[in-house]
Amino acid sequence: MPAHKRSDKGALNPNVKLDDNAVRKIRRLRREYNLTYIVIAQRFGVDLKHVRDICIGKAWSHVK
Repeated sequence: MPAHKRSDKGALNPNVKLDDNAVRKIRRLRREYNLTYIVIAQRFGVDLKHVRDICIGKAWSHVK
């Protein structure tokens, strides 16, 4: 049985729009300034669901 092909994590993925620093900034904007997911998503050019997943730790969990 062949091994599963897993996609690269975070910035190692060639299709990534964000890098580790952007993820840290997204979390800080949400935590310190209480900006909405929509505002943050528009600022970074990503979907608001992705911003939510970043903030709750579901996405980019390897970045602290």
